[in-house]
Amino acid sequence: MAELEATLSSRELAEWIAYAQWEPFGQPRADDGHRLVASLLFNINRSKGQRAMEPGEFLKPAREPDQPRAVVAEKLKRALGFGKKGA
Repeated sequence: MAELEATLSSRELAEWIAYAQWEPFGQPRADDGHRLVASLLFNINRSKGQRAMEPGEFLKPAREPDQPRAVVAEKLKRALGFGKKGA
């Protein structure tokens, strides 16, 4: 933690958090890919007449659904002080 505090400003941390909300990366993003592969494998091997499954039916997300980009953009602007006098 000390190294992080010494090398990363609070503004840069806020930017990384906003970026992760805008364009997810890391484990949540990998989980999306795993859901897609699981649904593909299930659907190509399903029995005749068995319904197809969607990616979202596999490995349920452990997080809230992503917010619309406009909401994230507005939060980022507020966090970084855009729109204030002198900013």
